[in-house]
Formats: sequence, C-alpha cells, structure tokens
Amino acid sequence: MGCCVVHKASLWIVIAVVSFTSPALAAKVELPGQVTYNERVALPDGATLRIQLVDETLPNAAARLAVEAPIGPGQVPLSFTLAFEDTLILPGHSYALIASINAGGGLLFRNFEPYAVNPLAPAAPVLIVASLVGQIVTGSASSAEPVVDAPPAILDSIWRAVSIDGALVLPRTTPTLAIGNDLRAGGSGGCNSWFAEARLDQDTIHFGSITSTQRGCTQAIGAQEQAFHDALSATATWRVAGDELTLFGTDGKALLTFHR
Repeated sequence: MGCCVVHKASLWIVIAVVSFTSPALAAKVELPGQVTYNERVALPDGATLRIQLVDETLPNAAARLAVEAPIGPGQVPLSFTLAFEDTLILPGHSYALIASINAGGGLLFRNFEPYAVNPLAPAAPVLIVASLVGQIVTGSASSAEPVVDAPPAILDSIWRAVSIDGALVLPRTTPTLAIGNDLRAGGSGGCNSWFAEARLDQDTIHFGSITSTQRGCTQAIGAQEQAFHDALSATATWRVAGDELTLFGTDGKALLTFHR
C-alpha cells in the first residue's frame, strides 16, 4: 500500500483583523488547502500543523496569518481552511504559504520553498508538499508512541561571526546568523540586515536567495558583507561544538565560524 497511517488536520481559523476600512467593505474569504509529504513515516501523537501566510513583498514583516491546530487521526493529505477578511491582503503584494508539522517541541516537516498563492483567488487547488526536517524514531517494539529527536542545534540561536573564509571579521562589526524553527534565516551582514530561506537535512544546509536592506556602508564593511553572503550561499554542511558553529563548503573547507 502507499504511505503508512498518519494523522489528518483540519484548520478552521477565523481571523479578526483590525482595519481602518469600514467593516461593510470587508468581505469574508476562505482559503482551503492540503499539506502532504512523500516520506513513508507515521507522525507521533500530539503533532500539530502550522500554516503561515507571509507577505513576500515585505520579507522582514511578520506573517500576515500564523495559525496552528492539532492533528487528529487519519491519513495524509492534511486539510486546512484559512478564513479571514479580504482587507488583510494588500494590493500589489505577493503572498506565499509556509506549512510546518511540529511535535515534541521540534520541527518535523516543512516546505522549503514558500508556496506562492493569490489568497483571494488561487489559480489552482492548494497542495503543499513538505519535506522531512527532523528525524522521527519509532522506538522499541514495546513502545507504543514514536519519539522525536531534539531540534537541530543550529536552530534558535543568534550566531555571531568570528571569521569569514579564514579572515577575522573587522573590528566593531558583527555579522550574525539566526535560523528559526520555520527555517527562515536572517541577521546582520555587519551593515545591512539580510534574509533567506534555509534548507536543513541532518548535517547538510543550504541557503536560498539572500535579500538585504540597502543601507550605505564603508567600502571595507561592504566588501566583508559581500564575502559573508557569498560564504552563506556556498555553504553545504554545518557542525556545532559547544558554543561554536562552523559552516563548510562542498570541499569540506571551513567558510564561516560563529560563536553564540
């Protein structure tokens, strides 16, 4: 048969949005969708499905919607319905959905690329394919419940760069890296703020396209910032030892070292 028995979620969330528009002009919108994954694994009890609607035109802004609901018994795909007022959606902006499945305080599944969608008029049925991020261990034969590994040590810390491609960072500059449980990465390049999507699988990591603010800075700091971005883009693997994080290239060379 296909995938083993997992769980089914149905998110039915009504979001109250404060708007300066007259309530009479606001229309209720429902955005249904489904989340699935290809791995043949079962979810542990207590797993939750989280759906975020993000404004990709404003990468540094908080999610427009961020809702979560427990997953009940059933099989994939997991169904959800977002209910909100159309005044939440800003004209001319681009939106996307991020789906994550969490359990035991750790992230199990997530779609690495945000799912682009027109929240007011989807062009096709929404089907988000998530990928395995955490590791699910089924436990011993006598154990009735699966056990979820702890979240990867690289997540949920602010890492301060010590060296970039073997060179110490400039005095009075602090390039930083932080990756949340939703795998949205960001920090400071030493002058400008930067943002990217991270893809994490065991000890491998890849950063998507990096965007940053356009604040003016000195030539030396600007060159260091570009080197920092280049090193992130070339990163292939990571290692945390105590309070030190090292990012390596495909050839095993250390590209970046951080302390927290």
